[in-house]
Amino acid sequence: MRLNVYAKFLGLMVSVIPAKAGIQLGDLYRFRIKSGMTRKILLFGVNSISICFLFLFFFVAPVSAESEFRTQHRIRYTVSETGSTDVSYGVILTNNIARLFAKEYTVRLATVNVRDIAASDSAGPITPKVTQENGSTEIVVPFHNPAIGIGNETSFSISYVVTDVVVKNGSVWEITIPPVRKSDDMDSFKLFLDVPPSFGKPAYLSPKPQPDGYWTLEQLARGGVTAAYGLRQAFTVELSYFLENPDTHDQTMKIPIPGDSAYQRVMLDYLRPKPLDMTVDADGNWLASYMVPAQSSLDITTVATVVTQVAPWSGYQTNLTPEQKKIYTSVQPFWESNHRDIAQKAHELKTVDRIYEYVTNQLRYNYQLLEMPTRHGAIGAFEDPYAALCSEFSDLFIALTRAIGIPSRLVHGYAYTTDSKLKPLSLVKDVLHAWVEYYDERTHTWVPVDPTWGQTTGGVDFFTRWDFNHIAFVRLGVSSTQPNAPGNFRKVGRKKDIQVGFLEKIPDLPTATIQVAYASVQSDSDSSSIILTNESKTAFTVESIDGLVGDTVLPYHIPPYGTLMVGISKEATIAVINGQTYALYGGNRKTKSSLSIGVLLWGMGCLFFIGVAVRKKLYH
Repeated sequence: MRLNVYAKFLGLMVSVIPAKAGIQLGDLYRFRIKSGMTRKILLFGVNSISICFLFLFFFVAPVSAESEFRTQHRIRYTVSETGSTDVSYGVILTNNIARLFAKEYTVRLATVNVRDIAASDSAGPITPKVTQENGSTEIVVPFHNPAIGIGNETSFSISYVVTDVVVKNGSVWEITIPPVRKSDDMDSFKLFLDVPPSFGKPAYLSPKPQPDGYWTLEQLARGGVTAAYGLRQAFTVELSYFLENPDTHDQTMKIPIPGDSAYQRVMLDYLRPKPLDMTVDADGNWLASYMVPAQSSLDITTVATVVTQVAPWSGYQTNLTPEQKKIYTSVQPFWESNHRDIAQKAHELKTVDRIYEYVTNQLRYNYQLLEMPTRHGAIGAFEDPYAALCSEFSDLFIALTRAIGIPSRLVHGYAYTTDSKLKPLSLVKDVLHAWVEYYDERTHTWVPVDPTWGQTTGGVDFFTRWDFNHIAFVRLGVSSTQPNAPGNFRKVGRKKDIQVGFLEKIPDLPTATIQVAYASVQSDSDSSSIILTNESKTAFTVESIDGLVGDTVLPYHIPPYGTLMVGISKEATIAVINGQTYALYGGNRKTKSSLSIGVLLWGMGCLFFIGVAVRKKLYH
């Protein structure tokens, strides 16, 4: 932006006019100049820094407003034990024009949660002018002795305390420093962050600071700084379901229960009524089965503790078979990867990171569509990028990745946010959100990314690192529409089906209860059947069984209320469950009774050790 300025007389006024309605984070303001006076704004995320200029003499030629000063910024955020943050600016303004000098400096903050405002320059303390209105604070700092002449400098400092940069959610401290809008007159820009030792090591700093511990202007221009301190986050999740059977015969119906993944662990504290069983589908969803009598209904409530972390748990890799890769790259409704334009764009982009960047830059979240959300799919998003909600961001990402052979799938779940503008929840029926997972061939892991929040936050990184605040309810990869997520099993008159809260402490997982039962054997067979039943609140993983007979594919995750029947040889065999080794016994009819007792005794004797194994494996 260039402003052509003609100075006519001393002491002129300035009118600042927004360029357009609905200015969002990072938008530049444009200005209407009255009587030749200029005013310049440097954007600092939600903060705007204004410099008011005073002309001393007449000009006969236009002057570029972008070259009137050079600036150096040194900004430090110092966080206290309680989370309140001291912010200090050290600024040096260098004159580029002989007859022009800076008279005052303005910081505009998009918050009223600010106190202890102070300022000073080389002549001593300055009493700033503070105005608060419409949820924002403006701090005007008039200089005592502004420098005059080319190359001369005006040095000053501003400090204040804010209380909404740092938030403690549950057991995690989260820090959000807004992005900085680049300006050509910034010669130097360094931002520092100091936190108390009690916060511990960061779970992530995004982007990573320079070796000397500061962030540059180029880094902050791409989305600001986000940081989190804590190992894991714990939520309590209460879900309500309503099943109705209008038919004249009984029906078995299934509901999804939030389950384990590479980034979350679930402890099922309560589930009533008790399901017939719990199975795991091809996408890893936990599905509880219920018999609903003819022309009747059933209310179901579950309460779960969900523990999240930003890095995948070890041992939760998935080796996709060629058949599975074919499924996760196939064309589905809303994922039109065979569409000519989508396929062409995908082959231009070539990689998953460039696809993420394209989706976040191309689409625009349309808040007006939240009242009546409609899923338009990948084609709709591609053709109308300004009519997107989180489903469009997700569907387009999936179609583009599938078009070049990268397995991907959709996730519906809950994502905690304190700002519905920066981090919106689009599935308004019960504040649900949608994001995606792609399969990383190198790590054999489903990696979550959130292109919607990548766009709405102005560039915060939700690709190379994950956060603590996403809870997956269901994953859709085999089908683009099923299973339905919690929140879609609504009862007329019930306002809320989803309740989520933080837990201050990370709970210990309960001791796993695994019942091992002898099923059956044929006298002329070399194998017998063993039934493993999970009677605990957490899932366990059968990693391997020596002498396995049949087509059971291991590792196999058994959810609460779930069972696994496997064939094993008659001789004693070894099973590895949650990283621990156990003996399983088979046999024939003549020794059925004693072998069954032997198996049960082994199961009972191992309860303690399995409990220890679960804790060590899941929380190491």
